[in-house]
Amino acid sequence: MFVFVTISVWFWLKFMGKHQGNQLQIDKAPLMELPFIAPSDEDQKIVSQKVENIIQLKCDLNTKLQKAATLLASESDIDKDSVKTEHFTEHDFELMLNDLDMDVSLEKKEDLLDFYEKYSDELKDLTDQIRNLENEIDQEIFDLYELENKSIELINQELKHE
Repeated sequence: MFVFVTISVWFWLKFMGKHQGNQLQIDKAPLMELPFIAPSDEDQKIVSQKVENIIQLKCDLNTKLQKAATLLASESDIDKDSVKTEHFTEHDFELMLNDLDMDVSLEKKEDLLDFYEKYSDELKDLTDQIRNLENEIDQEIFDLYELENKSIELINQELKHE
């Protein structure tokens, strides 16, 4: 039987289960009380396809991040491993330059900024696609469990605090 384990289940465990500090302690009793629902074959196909799409997009994202880091390193005579790829997805060019401890001319900085913006936009698009698919999966789960808007809002609000 295919079981969806998503934020809905995490949320339930967080408030119905035990904790060890900030970690959830998964004991048999709370697991036995989880309100599992067996989704239809169609629901499984829908979510499975979205998960496959997310996996492919994350592979594409990682490939592009590595390529961007390699190209940036070759353009700026820095070590590829010193390029923090999260700067591309967080859109923080100045922080990236500070982390690299680069002393670059204004002209070189403009060239690097152009390069950064090109890759940053592509990576942001991939990140947005992933986030949208994850949100669609969440909505499928909320629908499956027939959660009301108030419950969904509580779950989303709690997740923002994590």
